[in-house]
Amino acid sequence: SFSSMNGKSEAPFEEKTFRELHKLSMVFNVQWLVGSLQKYFQGRIYQIGDLYSKGLSDIEAVEFKKETKFVMEESRFMFEKWGDRFLIYLHTFIGVVRLLPIDLIKAFLEESISDLNSMALFDIYTLLAIAEPLQLDIFLRQILKELAEISIFGENFIFLLERLNLILSHIHFPELNEQVLDLLVAKLDIIPHKDTKRVFKFLTYNAHKKVFPQKPLKSVYDAKSFEWFRDGIFEGCRNNPDNFLFVAEHKHVRSINTFIDYISYVLLTYGEDELPEINVTEILGQLVSNYYNRDLNK
Repeated sequence: SFSSMNGKSEAPFEEKTFRELHKLSMVFNVQWLVGSLQKYFQGRIYQIGDLYSKGLSDIEAVEFKKETKFVMEESRFMFEKWGDRFLIYLHTFIGVVRLLPIDLIKAFLEESISDLNSMALFDIYTLLAIAEPLQLDIFLRQILKELAEISIFGENFIFLLERLNLILSHIHFPELNEQVLDLLVAKLDIIPHKDTKRVFKFLTYNAHKKVFPQKPLKSVYDAKSFEWFRDGIFEGCRNNPDNFLFVAEHKHVRSINTFIDYISYVLLTYGEDELPEINVTEILGQLVSNYYNRDLNK
């Protein structure tokens, strides 16, 4: 079971007094109580996995909602009160939920995000962290629902739009992305002036993809290892004053990633006196030119 991963709590604390006890133990630095409370809380996180592993009867489904609500609220409180070191509990919660069956994760995300406007921003962040790429449609559908109903853009809506993984949502759900784009454009007049830049991030990214669709990757059957490039190309141009351009234009360099490998190689293996002087603008221009002229893979 999930709980066996961390053991059961030895302290039978009550949920309603947990937060106050935790605050007092932290303020007065009562280490044994802090440890017992935090062990208890970690046990509550693992209990979520145990509830789902039983199959979730109606009673257990109610208990699951209660547990997730308690864990998310307390994780948020700890983070806001005491800072980043308490994010470990949020990350544990995310890890436990992501181990659940996919259909159950989907149901949890759908139900949670449906209450978007009354959620804490921390909880929206948590749901986005739980979601796999193929579950991003849940958020796109909620955005569409909000766009169809809202007369003003709220903070929670903009926060979700701003933090959605644009690359993955565009790759996996291009049609939904396009619907969101069209509705956003139709409602530009109700975007608060202070939030214009935040919303335009989504608009400009998707508009660019619409005008400049991504090229399909070419198949490369003679792929070479980093060691091959290191021994065959990188080492050989150590004393070449135009080594960056040399690598960028090399016939065997068929991916931008190989050039990134070369930059990493230079930074990690060259001494300060060996680092070449480069014209960044010229190098970037050459990379862009090579990408289009030679049809390189990204």
